[in-house]
Amino acid sequence: MCVNFNKVFTTIEMELKESPIKLISIDISDSPEFLTKEKITSYPTVILYINGNKYKYTGPLNSKSILTWTTKTIKQPFKLLTHSTLEEFNRLPYINKVVGYFDTQDVLFESFKAASNKISDYIFGAIVDPNEKIRLVYEFKDGTTGSWNMEEAYSLGFIEFLEVFGRNNITELDQQAIDRIVSFQIPTLIVFSEDDTDINLAEIEENIDIAKFAILTAGRSKFQELHSKWSIPPNEFPTAVLIRWTDDKTPIFVIYNSQLNVPFTSTSAVDFAIKAMSGEYVGYRKSEPINEEDLIGPVVKIVGNNFEDIVFGSEQDVVVLFYQTWCGHCIKLLPVYEELGNIYRNTNILITMIDTQKNGYPNTIGIKEFPTIMLFKKNYYDGIKLDTDLDLIEMVQFIEDNHSEDIIIREDN
Repeated sequence: MCVNFNKVFTTIEMELKESPIKLISIDISDSPEFLTKEKITSYPTVILYINGNKYKYTGPLNSKSILTWTTKTIKQPFKLLTHSTLEEFNRLPYINKVVGYFDTQDVLFESFKAASNKISDYIFGAIVDPNEKIRLVYEFKDGTTGSWNMEEAYSLGFIEFLEVFGRNNITELDQQAIDRIVSFQIPTLIVFSEDDTDINLAEIEENIDIAKFAILTAGRSKFQELHSKWSIPPNEFPTAVLIRWTDDKTPIFVIYNSQLNVPFTSTSAVDFAIKAMSGEYVGYRKSEPINEEDLIGPVVKIVGNNFEDIVFGSEQDVVVLFYQTWCGHCIKLLPVYEELGNIYRNTNILITMIDTQKNGYPNTIGIKEFPTIMLFKKNYYDGIKLDTDLDLIEMVQFIEDNHSEDIIIREDN
C-alpha cells in the first residue's frame, strides 16, 4: 500500500507547491518514537497539523480526496474576506471556490453563508462593500473561472444552484456525480469512450443548448461494469446513455442505438442527446426472441420487440406486469398474477407480463421498482399504475376501477 501511495504523494506535493500548506513525509522505520507518540497503527497514515491541533484523515487514499479534505479542514467553509485577504483565499488548492460580493449583510448574505455548511467540495468567501456590484465569482479546482447572477442563484437556492450549475459540465462518472444528478434530477449524457477515440466532449457540450445539463465521461472499465446493469450491448463501444427525468422524478434511460446504422461520433452524440431529451429518439432496446407460444394463454408474455404492437397497438385495455427474475417479490407474485390472467382470459382485458431483466420497454415509461403493474387503456400511451397491495382482490378492483369499456365476456375458443 505504501509503495502504491508514492504516486499519490507526488501528485499532492505538486498540487501544494504554490500553496501555504507544507507537506512532509516521514519514514516510520527511521522514527519509531514518532510512531508511538502519534499512536499510528496503520500505513500510510495522513495527519494534518493546524496550530498544534491534530486532524487524522480517514477517507479514501487518493490525491483528490486528500487534497479536498485538507483544504476544507484548514479553511472554514465560510470566510468573511477583504480585498487584501482575497488573494490568499484564492491560492487554496484543489477545491471549488465561490466568492459572493454583497453591498450589505442582508438576507442574500445570510442565505449564502448558511449554504456554505451544506456543500462539501466548495469553500465560500464573502466581501461586503457598498461600492461593489452584487455578484458571485467562482473558480473551479481545475482553474476555470467565471461569474453568476446573484439574484438568479438566490431565487433557485444557493445549494441547488451550485449543485446544478456550479460544476464543470463535463466530469468523470463516479458516485458523487451520480448522487448529484439524482438529487437534483439533472438531465445527463454519459459518454463511454477512450482518450484515443475521436469523441470531442467539448464539441458535444458546445452544441447541446440546454441550461440544466451534465455530461459524464467513462472509459472501458466503467463500461464493462455497467453495460449489463444498464442493458447496453456488450460490444457497443464507444457509446452513450442519456438520462432524463419525468415530472414525478423517475429516471428515463435512453441508450444510443447503433442499429440505426449511424456511427457514434461527436456529431451523432449531439443529435442523440437532443432527440432523446425530446422523446423523439428510438433508443436501443434489448429483447428476447418473439415466441408465438408466449402470445397465447391466460398471461401473454411480452418481449422488447413486440411491446408497442401488443400494448399500444391493442384494440383492448392491456394490463402489464413489469418484473425481474432476481426479485423475490416478483417470483412470489407470479402464481397470483396467473390467477388474474385466468379471471380475464376470455374478456376484452388482456393480461400480460414482461421480464425487464431480459427485455427493454419504451423509455416513456418510468419504472421505479419491481414488481410494478400498470393498465394501458386502448389508444393511450400513458399507463395507470397500481399503487395498492399486489394481491388478487386489489388487482381485480384496480382493473374494475380503471378499464375504458364495459368488460365483455367472449365465448371460449
